Formats: sequence, C-alpha cells, structure tokens
Amino acid sequence: SPWNRVLTDLKSTKDARPSKFRRAMFELGYVLQNALYRDVYRVAGGDAGRGAIAAIETKPPYLSAFFVLDDEDIYHGQRQYREHIRTYARCVDTATWPGFLDGFQELPLTDWQRKEMVT
Repeated sequence: SPWNRVLTDLKSTKDARPSKFRRAMFELGYVLQNALYRDVYRVAGGDAGRGAIAAIETKPPYLSAFFVLDDEDIYHGQRQYREHIRTYARCVDTATWPGFLDGFQELPLTDWQRKEMVT
C-alpha cells in the first residue's frame, strides 16, 4: 500500500487552512521541494511512497493540517526542480548569472509615494 510510506515535509505557517496554505505551498515551492526529496531518497535506495506536507501554525493554538500531494503535482514539481538544475548548469558553464536587471534602469517613485514624501 502507498500509505505504508509517506515522505513528509514539516512546514511552519501562519495559516494552515487549505485555502490559505495552498497559496504558500505554491509560492514557496513546497511541491518542488517534496519532489526533489522523494527523488533523492529514491536514488539513495529508498522507496518514498507518497509525498505529503505537514503544516503547523506558528501561533497559538498551533493548529495543524496534513496534506497529501498527488502524482500530478509531484510530476510538475520534478519538472520545475529539474529545470532549475539545468539553469544552474548553464550558468556555471557560461559564467553568466542572470538577475532582475541588465545594467542600470530607472525606477521612479509612484505618485502616491511622492505625495507621502511631501506630507
């Protein structure tokens, strides 16, 4: 049974409700991380079984939730981390490390920011 083995990643969170934690799971790359951990475990000779995330809130009453990742999500996490590895390899090979800016760029304040500076 796949439930005999569940590779679980423990995460702290402000809000463990599914509707809120789903966003954190996506934005913070938790599915990617779990996919990577499962693949590393498999390469080391283990059978990770299912992937899951245990979310525990950081403030009282410290509510928690347990989320099982489905195979499709793990597949997408694998694709994402493998693309990151390819990008890193290209950067190492070419000694080119892209960032947010290419040279100098202007970043003017917004109108409301300028108004705040006057008052």
